[in-house]
Amino acid sequence: MLIGVPMYNFSIPASLKAWIDRLTFPGAYVDPDTGSSLLRDTRVVVVTARGGGYGPGTPREAYDFLRFTHAETTRSGDVPALAAFQEMASRSLAAARTAMTDLATSAHYR
Repeated sequence: MLIGVPMYNFSIPASLKAWIDRLTFPGAYVDPDTGSSLLRDTRVVVVTARGGGYGPGTPREAYDFLRFTHAETTRSGDVPALAAFQEMASRSLAAARTAMTDLATSAHYR
């Protein structure tokens, strides 16, 4: 799946946000007969193109507010199918916390 969408005022359009919310709502796209995800073979790729430069060392670096930090398998303690991933979940959550702490204490974001 490839989605082409503009960025308005340093954010995504509300319609895209609503679409993402619908897709990610727990149980929204589950086969009622098998319980398997109807989107299991679907991959979404985010490709960005910007008219200006927002990377490190560019004049607009401070305007790049978009960061991705993932804490995965966080439900491994209460979803039996994810029980085998509890150690992975602990590592992922610790890494996400470290990333967020680093971001919060960065002079760039004060």
